[in-house]
Amino acid sequence: ILSALRRCLSQQASIRAAFYNGISEIYPNYIHLQPLILDILTEQFEVFFDTEKMFAVPLDLDRCFERGTLAEPLHLLFQCVAECLETSSSATKDYKSYLSLESKMRIIISCFCKLSSSDECNLDRDLDPKSPT
Repeated sequence: ILSALRRCLSQQASIRAAFYNGISEIYPNYIHLQPLILDILTEQFEVFFDTEKMFAVPLDLDRCFERGTLAEPLHLLFQCVAECLETSSSATKDYKSYLSLESKMRIIISCFCKLSSSDECNLDRDLDPKSPT
């Protein structure tokens, strides 16, 4: 089963999207598989999480695209990880992959919060269609 799940993540974006949606739905019901699923999600998450480069947010978004098309539905990966973290059993919450994913998600959320409140990003002005550019 696990090798089939890992193989899904080497497929095109639509298969990955279905994988993330499906995992989110079944995860709470298979407590014995939660650590293994978290391992798979951690491996995938780490492909895009990059603290080595000096970005405002530690994500390598270039890896999400191949030849101008979406190769990784990163938003669905984030949603899947968040839902799995939210619905993890109490025993799973002490597992290494759980702690790693939780830490990385906190870093990303913190970075986005800092960006959204930063004057240098001008997010509010950029989103307002009435404001001059």
